[in-house]
Amino acid sequence: MKIERDEIIGIICSVDEETIGTFTSRFKNEMEQFVDVIVESLNQFDVISLNYNGEERMATILLYLFNGIRLLINAFHLLFMGYLIAAGNLMRQSMESINMAILMSIPQSEYVKFKRKGTDYKVNYASARITAMLDDTRISREAWDNWIEIETQYNLSSHPTAFALSECYDFHKHSLAIEPLYDVDKEIAYLKEIDRMINVAQNLGNIFQGILPNK
Repeated sequence: MKIERDEIIGIICSVDEETIGTFTSRFKNEMEQFVDVIVESLNQFDVISLNYNGEERMATILLYLFNGIRLLINAFHLLFMGYLIAAGNLMRQSMESINMAILMSIPQSEYVKFKRKGTDYKVNYASARITAMLDDTRISREAWDNWIEIETQYNLSSHPTAFALSECYDFHKHSLAIEPLYDVDKEIAYLKEIDRMINVAQNLGNIFQGILPNK
């Protein structure tokens, strides 16, 4: 596979408008649905922010929550740029960030552990801790089970599995692809990923109900 140095620079420094345009045209309705839910979530975030009173723990909760929403938007953007696997990896980080916001809102003792351990705090165990203490939140069991199911899918696909190898192959053209692309033969996979992203965004409403710290 011969590729010139300038082609690599082009991939790094440019945006493939054709790929983004194809995604936007093919999944316009899904994109608009996602955007509507995200806007609603950001409005809810503003309401939660009104509860900020200068307390350090509440600031941590808000930052984790905002970071999760931001990463969710970025993941959708990455997908529309043609990076299916990278978008999924970012979704895992988005959900982990929101998990931390939930966890910090439950028991004061958990925040004390987080503050004491700093970067050594095991963020990837947050969902398991929340599951064990779900009754201490206002999050519904059904919505949380759905959240865990999606998170598990992202955890499984965030490693270099056979599925991950599909990222570097254009099945429609039967060739390796180093650049981002829209592969017609991956449309079902694209749609499944978009549906998962919308599902996560829709679940945020339930998450917000249980995010305020217990007094």
